[in-house]
Amino acid sequence: MKMKELNRKKDIVCLILSYPPMNTANKERHKNWVQDVLKINRSVCQVVENFSSQRNMSVLELYSEITALLEHSLDDIEAYVLPMTIKKMCEKILEVDLSFLVVDVEQLYSESTSQEVKMNAEPKRHDEKLHNLAVDFAIRQILQDIENPEVLRIRILGRDGRRVTSAVKYLPQKQKMFSIIIQVDASLCLNIRAIEENIAAHLGFSTWEGCRLLLENTSFLIFLDDIHEGIDLYEVGSIWLNSKNIQKIVCTTTYEEVYRRMAVDLEIRLEDHLLSWELFCLNAGKIVHSKGFQHTSTDVVGKCSGHLLAVVLMARALKMVSGAIIWDSASCILGLSHRVDQMKDRVLCNALTFVMGHLGSAKECVKCSAFHLGREGINKIHLIMEWIGLALVSTLDEGENIVQDLINAFLFEGSQDGCSVRMQDEIREVLVYMFRLEINTHFLLLGGRELSKAPNEGAWKEASEIHLMNNKLSELPKSPNCPHLYTLYLQKNSRLRDIPPLFFLHMPMLQILDLSYTKIRSLPQSLFGLVQLQRLFLRGCELFMELPSEIGKLRPCLVGRKFSVFSIQTFRKQGKRV
Repeated sequence: MKMKELNRKKDIVCLILSYPPMNTANKERHKNWVQDVLKINRSVCQVVENFSSQRNMSVLELYSEITALLEHSLDDIEAYVLPMTIKKMCEKILEVDLSFLVVDVEQLYSESTSQEVKMNAEPKRHDEKLHNLAVDFAIRQILQDIENPEVLRIRILGRDGRRVTSAVKYLPQKQKMFSIIIQVDASLCLNIRAIEENIAAHLGFSTWEGCRLLLENTSFLIFLDDIHEGIDLYEVGSIWLNSKNIQKIVCTTTYEEVYRRMAVDLEIRLEDHLLSWELFCLNAGKIVHSKGFQHTSTDVVGKCSGHLLAVVLMARALKMVSGAIIWDSASCILGLSHRVDQMKDRVLCNALTFVMGHLGSAKECVKCSAFHLGREGINKIHLIMEWIGLALVSTLDEGENIVQDLINAFLFEGSQDGCSVRMQDEIREVLVYMFRLEINTHFLLLGGRELSKAPNEGAWKEASEIHLMNNKLSELPKSPNCPHLYTLYLQKNSRLRDIPPLFFLHMPMLQILDLSYTKIRSLPQSLFGLVQLQRLFLRGCELFMELPSEIGKLRPCLVGRKFSVFSIQTFRKQGKRV
């Protein structure tokens, strides 16, 4: 029982370590612990296989080591994932609240057919989005853990396990790592011999012996889909696995109670990868289940890309926020692109951009703290007195309220005795980077302000990044002089119908342009002179009638770069010319 508990804890730690920011920081201590668990796991399996009179004595000798490994501290992980959530994951799969997916039967009969379809479709889309996220995160985990030389056998548990193995099979980086990659349907294989014969057939062998000799002397990755619950996974490959080569066996199953759970080195439960959604729900509250917010809340979690710190920050910032436009703005900001050389952590940077944009006067207090707080933190009263000295707050009470607000926002951590506060390293580093960037470059951040008029041309001159999305703009300046502008966001200005002919004439450095979800009908000639342009977004531009032939002028400078315009197929389906 203790070994089963230890293995489950190990699986949870491996899962969390595959999520940012844990996959880039503080990993070494946990990685060494995982290696120790894998080694003792194999020792236990060998003892169980040995039916001599010494077996009980061997188990007793291992018991103290197992107990010590169970005491492994998860303090740094618990800074992002609450201990109660980890405990619940260790005891069983996440009990994610999907109660809002249940539709009132009486209401179904009382509503029209079209409303009935709409009510059923929205929960299904939401549920499917969550499962897609779980699959994506499971793929990311297996790509990371398959690099571990001690992990030879992996089991994926859940209904979409085959989607994971199929995706990993065709990834170029894995094809370079292994000489042989095959995917075998093991659903009809009732014993190990049948599995081996199936593998041999996939590799073109008429007998198993010739296939075994090949596998013993090469690197391989074998996927066994829908493996039967009675198969002893410890025996699969036990004869032909060779430590001199990189050899991995990954099986999928929908059965939780597979024979000899300890027989695999790692179990990945797809339900566990609902972790980011669980964290968001815990921190944002019931608002995520409110009518009209289910779709957007899933978008926000998806755009956090599993970044646990960003998930918590966004959830805290959106807690009790009932304005749909703010939620849309949050989703939009999380998806913003940046120049690669400027962004160390794009997702966290975008999350903090949104959070800071809704702090009001407290933003200056955060800026001061980011530059002056040490890793060990500071006495809360001393910090407030420093704010008072800088005229950021007027009274001690005002400072106390701001400190508490920042703790609630997850920007600060309070000590257990409540006397001191600190800022997490990842948050402080990104904030300092952002604030220094603001000093050296000019950001014009006016997204989501419901502006009906664009800033005057003078405000554009020194800007390197301009945010004007989610406003009510109907006109733009005729020809603003923007010699340093790299990024321009104009999406979701539903009243914007025309772009002045010379608008882009003086934007020689522009690399990212988003005109999505506007009412524009065409692109001005000045756009085709943007030789530095890397990304052009025109999603949801329903009135856009024709893709100009001049777009070809941009193609040479886009070779080898990520470039998104819009779906040509969408235009064809709508009968529009392209």
